[in-house]
Amino acid sequence: AEKTKFALKVQDKEDGVRTDAVSAIKREITVIQQMNHPNVIDLVNTYEDDLHIYMLTSLVRGGELWNVIHREDEDGEWHSGMDENQAKFYALNVADTLAYMHRQNFIFRDLKPENILIDTEGYPTIVDFGFAKHVTEDELTYTFCGTPNYLAPEIVMNRGHAAGADHWALGVLIYEMVAGENPFFYEGMDQMALFQAVVQEKFYPLPDTKSPEVADLVTKILEKDPKERLGKLRGGEKDILTHAWFSDLDLPGLRRKTVKAPYIPPADKLNG
Repeated sequence: AEKTKFALKVQDKEDGVRTDAVSAIKREITVIQQMNHPNVIDLVNTYEDDLHIYMLTSLVRGGELWNVIHREDEDGEWHSGMDENQAKFYALNVADTLAYMHRQNFIFRDLKPENILIDTEGYPTIVDFGFAKHVTEDELTYTFCGTPNYLAPEIVMNRGHAAGADHWALGVLIYEMVAGENPFFYEGMDQMALFQAVVQEKFYPLPDTKSPEVADLVTKILEKDPKERLGKLRGGEKDILTHAWFSDLDLPGLRRKTVKAPYIPPADKLNG
């Protein structure tokens, strides 16, 4: 019989960055333990010694979504982006997983393609809950955290943020999957200019070859005002999950993993 393989995440109790690394790690452990979802990493066990905390998780072997979006060919040339059918498969799985987290009153706060791993069936798995936070229904939180390219305007301006910040990052992710680049960032741009663009400027238009449905979804999610952003309107997160771009996907089937993924990681690309 094939042996089950696991991944071990080792974190230093004194990491030189966080003053309270131990409580931050234990908070992350608590969050993952409360998540019971097919697209969230499984925490099998935790251990600690004097210097480290160890998290034993399921092994997700297909690599990062980042490497599916940005690929290097044999000649060293890079190709970015993917067709819309593949992008919407990942996007709806991720949107549904975020909605699940938000129903548990958690916000994730670090959605990016590096934190989404692809399993052997081709489904996305969300990992790294280091920035996740428990918030009550109408509470806003003010910690400046996340990854610059995916930060919502309200985080940049420190106006307080909630679940809408995750939706913004989802909008950036959808744009990046479909267009192959970030909606606000370009190579060589400094962080202040990026933040100014996020807060004040409209994103670069999607190429004309993309469907009007994806353009509509991205426009409604990359809305600067979190109160007007899709996901926060009267229909709540259902507005995202039932958007026309996703109309040809079977959400109950995705939840049961009976829908065949558009990309299955080849055996030679599997980790472990």
